[in-house]
Amino acid sequence: MINFDSNICMMEKGNFKLDLLDRLASVEDDLVLQKINNLLDGVDIGASRLKLTNSQIDMLQKSEEDIKQNRLIANEEVNNEDDVWLSE
Repeated sequence: MINFDSNICMMEKGNFKLDLLDRLASVEDDLVLQKINNLLDGVDIGASRLKLTNSQIDMLQKSEEDIKQNRLIANEEVNNEDDVWLSE
């Protein structure tokens, strides 16, 4: 069994998933497929989703409001401000 710890990079996990899908696609045994399906039925996919804090949710809501109100800054302008700040 492969255990993904916090140090595994997303690319490795993505490659693992693709390899697993390839292997699954090659399975011909209906009993094996049924057992895999039963196993996946018991997995709470929502449990692995990112949990946001209240302050993160608040920040995202404020960002959405800024977009609606057209309170935007061009990427080039932000880069110029960064250059000025870094040169100080």
